Order: sequence, then structure tokens, then C-alpha cells
Amino acid sequence: MRIDIAEAMICEMILKSIEQDDVKAIEAVLSGGVDPNKPLPSTGFSMLYVAATMPGDHAEVVQVLLNGGARPNGLTHEGLSRLYVAAQQGNSKCMRALIRAGADVNFTTRGYQATPLINASEEGMLGAVQALVEAGADVNRRNKLGTTALGSAIKSGHLHVANYLQSHGAIQ
Repeated sequence: MRIDIAEAMICEMILKSIEQDDVKAIEAVLSGGVDPNKPLPSTGFSMLYVAATMPGDHAEVVQVLLNGGARPNGLTHEGLSRLYVAAQQGNSKCMRALIRAGADVNFTTRGYQATPLINASEEGMLGAVQALVEAGADVNRRNKLGTTALGSAIKSGHLHVANYLQSHGAIQ
């Protein structure tokens, strides 16, 4: 397999620009014709996925990518949405940008049938849980095992999340 050095350098520059919240560099990449939905060769994920899920809540970059045509409901090769993984990371500002752009707050994974809310609750990500509930996520949807977000929060010991969910009508 032959490595395209120019493509590898561009990919590395994109990743560094996302990490540093360099909005101008991302805008330049997009104006240069790079498709924000195409997987980056070095990661296998789109720029939007990387920005939405990278630690640090890179909401400005996410917004620029969405404005540049990135699809908020695109899925990884594993069938996970950007919102689902951003919820797991607790990137609530990125999540809000994705939600404003039309991301499905009740997205369900294949197989396990987990939602972003169940995922965020299990991880104890209160800001992510709040963003999802405020956007209308179903607080009582169950996964394949019959577990709700509230059940996941309790099982994982995240009582602050459980209290919030109960105050918004969640049941176990």
C-alpha cells in the first residue's frame, strides 16, 4: 500500500486544527474542496466525527463543519452517530450544535439499541444529559435489555444524573 504524503500531511493538519480550535484553518480546508463527510485516511472517521468526539468540546469547529455541509446524522462504520459518541464524551456544546443542525436525539444503536441519553447517563455526563433532555430526548426509552437512562445512571452510581432524570419524568 502506497502512502500519499500530501494527503497524510493535510490529514495531520486537519487533526491539529481541530484540536487547537483553529476555525480559520478548517474554513480554508473546506473552501479548498475537502469533503467534511469523507473519512480522514489516518483515522477512518469524518472531520465532524473527530471534532464532535475529541476531548475538549470543539463546538466552534463543529459549527463550521456543519455550515460547510457536514451531515449531523452520519454514522461511523460501527453504526454510531456523532451525537451518540459526543454524549459519551460529555461534549455538550458540540451536542447542542449537532442538535440544532438536526441530529436525532433518539438515535438507537444497532444490536444493543442504546440511545445517546442512555449512553450519557451511564457515563455520568450531566451536561450531555441536560442537552438531550432539553432537546426532547425520550427519557423513558429502553435499550435491548430493557434498561432506561435512569436505570443506567443508578447502576453506574451517577446519582446526580439520576436525580436530574427523575425531575424530568424518567422512570426505571
